[in-house]
Amino acid sequence: MPKAEKLNYVEYPARDLVATKAFFAHAFNWEFEDYGPDYCAFFNQGLDGGFYSSDVCSTAKEGSALLVLLSEDLEATQAKVKAAGGTIIRDIFDFPGGRRFHFTEPSGNELAVWSLPLCEKPMPEVVPSTIPPTNAESFRFIGGFNDIFIVIACALLLFSSFWASRELVSDSVGLAVFAALSWGLAEFFVRQRNMVLPAIALLAAFVGSVFFFAISLYMQDLGSSLIVATVAATVAAYAHWWRFKVPMTIAVGVAAAIGLVMVLIVELVPLAENYLLLMLFVAGVLTFALAMYWDASDTDRLTNRSDVSFWLHILSAPLVTHPLFANLAAPQNEAYLMSTLVILVCYLLITIVSLVIDRRAFMVSSLVYVLYALGNLLHTFGSDDIGLALTGVLAGSALLLLASFWNSARAVIVNKLPMSIRSWVPAVM
Repeated sequence: MPKAEKLNYVEYPARDLVATKAFFAHAFNWEFEDYGPDYCAFFNQGLDGGFYSSDVCSTAKEGSALLVLLSEDLEATQAKVKAAGGTIIRDIFDFPGGRRFHFTEPSGNELAVWSLPLCEKPMPEVVPSTIPPTNAESFRFIGGFNDIFIVIACALLLFSSFWASRELVSDSVGLAVFAALSWGLAEFFVRQRNMVLPAIALLAAFVGSVFFFAISLYMQDLGSSLIVATVAATVAAYAHWWRFKVPMTIAVGVAAAIGLVMVLIVELVPLAENYLLLMLFVAGVLTFALAMYWDASDTDRLTNRSDVSFWLHILSAPLVTHPLFANLAAPQNEAYLMSTLVILVCYLLITIVSLVIDRRAFMVSSLVYVLYALGNLLHTFGSDDIGLALTGVLAGSALLLLASFWNSARAVIVNKLPMSIRSWVPAVM
């Protein structure tokens, strides 16, 4: 029996009632009842509703409500949608709680279909989260202990196959077998099973084995070998992304590309070796800009674009912070007190940036320099014996305090920023 003041019925416009009815009957086995030439109703589909003849259509981009269907086999449902004449406008992607895709039916109305991750068993009363998890900086890393079990088994198979091929033939053949098996295992555990930790491990295995395979084939000199190997690794990362869409792949490809550019510069201009820290810093800034591009495309952090951005931030953080702090923390620097204060000021600025973009990677990557600075400051004031302990107490207490009031601190800073900047970062919770 229908319940009062609960969702009970939904209506959609339809430019072509006949085509729309045929689509839903073919794709989802819906049955309709006509009420005149301009209206048809459907029943027992989770929520009753109908279509009325109209020249407009309903899309999320225009602010319309989005109906989401549940599927036990997302790929099979997507194939049925295509076969029935639907148009996929957003391919399968991950979000907290599962996977989904969006499509339009023949009249142009947008709907979506979701399912739980393939590596998990269905659980009762699980629905897609509508609360943006920005305050937790969520990202998918492991689906369960089965992920660890699969990674251990993959590692055993890969390294044993490499060792056997190496002993029987050569190192190059062993590495080729390692790369081929990594790709083959990804076809099942990543593309079919959508397992997260195995995806990361098999990505690293594939790109790494391609890198060393290229070196094993081209052993003329170190510089040339590194150029060939970084080109191969970059191409391998691109191919892996094209096939499997593992979020970490973009960061791996960027890292390989950075290595390639730096090796080429040093080979062409040997004096550039004196400016490696500067080149790392520039690479870090560019990587940070790329990470912000991906972040801005999903400020609610509901899709795997946010995971791509997470790994890019993980990569950019040490590239930016290490060159920035390395000279300040150098032992030969006699202005200990001044360099310590500069490090602390820089870390404060990094903390503000981290709060604004709601990413903690920069703070973590530069923490070792802050510990050095605090220890140095305590040393200056004669606290040698307990300096290290006091440094840990101060740093740990400050970080715990910030973690406890992260959202409040973000609100104070972000709300003072112009709207042109706020639109690029997650909303304040």
